[in-house]
Amino acid sequence: MVLNATPSGGGAPLFFLHGFLGSGENWKGIARKFRDEYTTLCPDARNHGGSPHSDEMNYELMAGDLLETADHYHLDEMILLGHSMGGKIVMETALSHPERVKALIVVDIAPAGASVKFSREMAALEHLDVSHLKTRRDAMDGLEQAIPDRMVRGFFLKNLVRIGDESFAWRINMPGIIKTYQNVWEGIEPGRRYDGPVLFIRGSESNYIEEEKDLPAIRRLFPNAEIKTIEGAGHWVHSDKPAELISLLNEFLETL
Repeated sequence: MVLNATPSGGGAPLFFLHGFLGSGENWKGIARKFRDEYTTLCPDARNHGGSPHSDEMNYELMAGDLLETADHYHLDEMILLGHSMGGKIVMETALSHPERVKALIVVDIAPAGASVKFSREMAALEHLDVSHLKTRRDAMDGLEQAIPDRMVRGFFLKNLVRIGDESFAWRINMPGIIKTYQNVWEGIEPGRRYDGPVLFIRGSESNYIEEEKDLPAIRRLFPNAEIKTIEGAGHWVHSDKPAELISLLNEFLETL
């Protein structure tokens, strides 16, 4: 499927792929810093943002969506950046179609599978009766017990949109995501390799890329990978330390 994305700027195509329950809006501020030299795109993944909905969602399909979107805009050799779920989308794309990828940037995610996260949070979102909400504050209060972290609640509720004057609805395909979200935690299939330039960026306060467990797998799949750490950043590196992230991106892109 062709994803919701608007190319901006000029030059080589540079994609920014968001994480689970995010949207392309999460990366537009950073993408603007690069549109003088690149054609930047911040697509919404399937079932997210303004992209089409589907009952199926896995990394093979989402990599196919990315390629179909590039074809729609007549973009060939791409530079791909992905965070978390988006990082796995771009890894799968580079491994399955290396001829289409000029370089790869992966932000705070490893190729290995992981135990399913957010089960309690997803159950709370599923059972939140959004049709009877009067204000966004009602949604925040309704999720407080299951999701105590206010920042996390606010992040999830960016997917809540007002319908008319008195009701809300999910912008995301909540039933489709509930059905398939365990696929988000699956690993990238081994036995392949991408030999192009790769940069992995991790937050020092995050455990999504671990030294002993994850670096050997990264080296097998991406033998030319560099791994950089941003001090003081957690999993949402682009929110925690945007200036430091932009600096690393500039350094890497200048080498291409």
